[in-house]
Amino acid sequence: MTKKCLIIYPFFAYYRKHIFDALFAANFGWEFELVGDSVNTYGIKGIDPNLAITPKKKGGYAWTIVKNYLPFGKRIPFHWQPGVFARILKKDYDAVIMMGSISYLTYILCIPILKYLKIPIVFWTHGFLGKDKKLIKYLRHLLYLQSDSLLLYGKRANQIMDSSGLYGRKKKYIIYNSLDYSQIKPSAAGDKEELKRELFKYTGLPVVVAVGRINKEKKLDFLVKALAQSINKYQKEFNLLIIGEGPELSVLKGMVRKNSLEDYVNFAGEIYGERVYKYLSIAKLSVIPGNVGLSAMHAMALGIPVISHNNFNIQMPEFEAIEDGVTGSFYKEGNLESLVLKIHYWISESICSEKTKQRCLSVISSKYHVNYQIKVVKECLQNL
Repeated sequence: MTKKCLIIYPFFAYYRKHIFDALFAANFGWEFELVGDSVNTYGIKGIDPNLAITPKKKGGYAWTIVKNYLPFGKRIPFHWQPGVFARILKKDYDAVIMMGSISYLTYILCIPILKYLKIPIVFWTHGFLGKDKKLIKYLRHLLYLQSDSLLLYGKRANQIMDSSGLYGRKKKYIIYNSLDYSQIKPSAAGDKEELKRELFKYTGLPVVVAVGRINKEKKLDFLVKALAQSINKYQKEFNLLIIGEGPELSVLKGMVRKNSLEDYVNFAGEIYGERVYKYLSIAKLSVIPGNVGLSAMHAMALGIPVISHNNFNIQMPEFEAIEDGVTGSFYKEGNLESLVLKIHYWISESICSEKTKQRCLSVISSKYHVNYQIKVVKECLQNL
C-alpha cells in the first residue's frame, strides 16, 4: 500500500526542483505532496507555480499552495503559514517532512497536532553550525527532540548533536545537498576561448569565479581586495568572473572602479541552468570568501576546486565538500594575505591538474548528488 508524505516548506526554491522531480518520480512505496508558498520574500527564484495545476504525467506536482507571511517584517524573520493547519488536519497522509527552524512558528505549533494525530515528524534542517548562543542552542535542541527523524545537511551538525548526549537512538541521516547537474554540457576548447574573449580583455590570464547571491554573507568585497593586492603587491594578475545578483552588487562595482580593475572583472549577472556551467567552464578556481553554500557544488560539479574561510562555526554545511589541499583550501578568515596566497597556489599550472578535477567530481558523485539524497529520504521514511 502506497503511503503519502507532506513536504512542508515556506516556499520551494528553483535550485531544488531536481530533488522534487526525483521524489515525485521515485517508486519506493511513498508518494509526495508539497505544501508551501509559490513566492519568496527574499528574491530567491522559486519553482513555477503552474506545476501545481499541471498533470503529474506532464511533470506537475501535487502541491497545496499556502501563503507564507513575515508578520514582523524581514528584520525579525518569524514565518507564519496559517494555511498549513488546514492541510494537516485532513489526516490523509502518513508522515511530514518540515524545515526544522525555531523561526517557523507555524511548524512549531503543528508539532502537538501531529503528535496527537500520531503522524511521524521529520525535520530537514541545517541543525547546528556551532555559532549558537546558549538560549538559541537550547531552543534548537528542544525543537529537534520533538522529531521522529532528522535529515541533516552535514556531518558537523550530526557531531554537535551527538556530543550533546541528548539524542540517544534518535535516527539522524546526513543528506547533504545537490544541484541539477543534468544541465552540464561539455564545452569545447574553442567555445571556452571565445567566451573568454567576450568577457575579458586579457584572455591568457587564469579565471577565478564566484557564483551565488551577492550579499554581505558571501564577502565578495574581500575577493575584489584580494585581486587588487595580488596585482599591486605581487604583480600576479588573474581575471575575476562574478555570477549573480544581490544587494551588494553596486558596492562591488564601485570597488572595482575605485581600484581600476575594470579590465580584470566581469559581472555576468544572474544566470540559471545550462548557461551557468558554460560560464563556469572557463574558470580554474572558485572563491567564496564568506560562507560557501551551494557555490561549492556549482564549481566542483565541473571539477573546479573551491576556496572559502576556515571558521567552521559560521560556515554553511557545504564547506565539508572542501578537503584542504585536495578539492580546494580554507584561508584564515579575515586575513587578506592568506586568501591571496591560497588563490596563487591554486591558479598555478602545476596544481590545477586532471587529478584535482577527478577528486572534485568524485565528491559530487558520491555525496552531493540527487541520487544520494533520494536514497537517504527512502531510508528515512521506510525506517519511521
